[in-house]
Amino acid sequence: MPRKTVGVVQSTSHEQLMNTYFGDDVTVRTYRSSAERDLDLKAGRIDAGFDSGVYARSVMAKPGNDDLINAGPDLKGAMLATDVAMGMRKGETRLKATFDAAITGADHDGVIRQLSQKWSKMDLTPDLP
Repeated sequence: MPRKTVGVVQSTSHEQLMNTYFGDDVTVRTYRSSAERDLDLKAGRIDAGFDSGVYARSVMAKPGNDDLINAGPDLKGAMLATDVAMGMRKGETRLKATFDAAITGADHDGVIRQLSQKWSKMDLTPDLP
């Protein structure tokens, strides 16, 4: 079986994961952007693209991409930088409390789940303590 080629955006956690865990089994080709990589995928110059689930679902939902499919499980952890955060200056305790309360409330009310499923086509509800 010929070696498969997987496209990733350069200098991302996706490139790092592919090279670390699959670099001995596939050829990893890098691109400046996901859109650039997708052109090669649609043209058959690469066999697969590796990107975030949110991006993949948004691409699949666009007209003209019915020849693409999302495959495999959603991967989390490792070096994928799945956790995101907002930074603020030290000492902004009132602002931090306001954001914490808003995020916690939106989580408990199901707003984060509802909006993320609507716009990202997947549940992006955070794991709150």
